[in-house]
Amino acid sequence: MPQTFQLSRASQCRSQEVFRQIYQKLNQRVSGRIGSNNYAICPIDSTTITLTSKLLWLQGYHQVKLFSCLNLESKATADNLINFGNDHDYNYGSQMIDALPPTAIGVMDRGFASLKFLRKTSKSAKHFVLRISQNYKLDFDKESAKVRVGTGKHSGVYRVVNFCDLETKVEYRLVTNLPPSGAMAVSDEQVMNIYRCRWGIELLWKF
Repeated sequence: MPQTFQLSRASQCRSQEVFRQIYQKLNQRVSGRIGSNNYAICPIDSTTITLTSKLLWLQGYHQVKLFSCLNLESKATADNLINFGNDHDYNYGSQMIDALPPTAIGVMDRGFASLKFLRKTSKSAKHFVLRISQNYKLDFDKESAKVRVGTGKHSGVYRVVNFCDLETKVEYRLVTNLPPSGAMAVSDEQVMNIYRCRWGIELLWKF
């Protein structure tokens, strides 16, 4: 009968140096700045605080959410926001972006996406990279050489970067107000890599 080993038991007699080296390499991959050291990457996400939500159910708070920003340059969380209620994440996206440092990039997933949020945030001096749903209609705007996102009065023209993950065969549509040219330019490939850094904050929620 084959003998099985538990990782926790094996680690009791294994040097911790290999784990330290792995951590340092992973930290280097998700840390730092993008675009010639011009910007600090700050993934933004939310998570439901399950225990607190249950404790406050009788008080009428059926959901408690924590919004947080992870600054990959300082390695610290900041700009935490707690929401008591069932409001959608996009109602708090602007507040999280406004609280960022001047040279930071707020990186967000589809939960923060809405046409109203895009119109408001695109005019802000703060930078963002936001993944949008496949449901949004996209039309190329010849005059601006950008893309019109959505329809109706809340639609707008933005810089859109598309890429596909060949392993998962998932298409990503990213809207950003980062400049494609000039001293603070960020290329399409860099925008793609900035979004990938957002997954770092999801790892944070697991601990």
